[in-house]
Amino acid sequence: MENFWTSINPFTNNHVENRWLYLIKVVLKFGVIYISNIFATGILLLLIHLIGGYDIFYGEFIQAESLELIIYYGHVISIVLTIVFVKKIDKQPPSSLGIKKRDAWKFSLGMLYAFVAVLIVLGVLVIFKQYHFIGLNPNRNIKKVIFSLGAFVIYALAEELLCRGLIENRLKERFNIHICVIVSFVVFCIPHLAELFTYQPKYSVVAIINLLCISYIFSLLLDVYDNVYVCSGFHTTWNVLFYSVIGSNINGSISESSIFYFKEKNSLLNGGAYGIEYGLITNIVLIVFVIILSFVLREVHKRQHSKLLLAPKKQEKPPKTDL
Repeated sequence: MENFWTSINPFTNNHVENRWLYLIKVVLKFGVIYISNIFATGILLLLIHLIGGYDIFYGEFIQAESLELIIYYGHVISIVLTIVFVKKIDKQPPSSLGIKKRDAWKFSLGMLYAFVAVLIVLGVLVIFKQYHFIGLNPNRNIKKVIFSLGAFVIYALAEELLCRGLIENRLKERFNIHICVIVSFVVFCIPHLAELFTYQPKYSVVAIINLLCISYIFSLLLDVYDNVYVCSGFHTTWNVLFYSVIGSNINGSISESSIFYFKEKNSLLNGGAYGIEYGLITNIVLIVFVIILSFVLREVHKRQHSKLLLAPKKQEKPPKTDL
């Protein structure tokens, strides 16, 4: 029993022979950082309300949309905790999480992928008359849109550092990609559990499938590009376009200050009031993306294997002999 607790202790960096115990240990590391972030963010929100003169005991709170964005900004605590945990406990550099400086530009690559995906989803919705473009939102607020951009960058990077950088990068040392995807998907769902089970069952089922697809896409991007920036770029742009530009429900929140205003039918195809993420059309587009990226990944691995086979072998120098 003592060996069991020693093996899964998340505050040690000792080598664990049993890979399933190693899996538990990695997940516990995620749990420690995730729960610590919740407590730290809660304290931060309390301080902000007290400094702002809000009497929370009498139901005085910051406006809902602003409060949501502040919570997203609070995830900078999670980023710091993850990096400190890896450096101090795991004794590994931050680059082991997939955040190498030279790869930062690949964030824009993830943005491009997400832009194409969202454009296709929205285009299909408009073609099938599930979404109707009304025009510019009269309540649009560019300052809030910019504020939300920063919030979603931090939120996406925090989640991807934990789910892909910590969980997946550690597990792929011992497990195949399928196990890594399943585990990262499960932990990726944890922040979304509250909203998943408050909606109608049929929408919740579609949302779970979409979460699985998007999680698999992030995993494939990590495997293809070997960094978290591209995953964060996709994640950030996906949220910003749906929330701040289109005005769709994201993570249970709707922006009243989005740039454009669309009117949707109450349909499972578009997700209705629950947002585009809960729609069947998003299901289809994401599944197609998974298929395409899986093909790309297979081709990348083939080329890498071919280069290894074709690479000239270094000739060993004969040992020096004294004359």
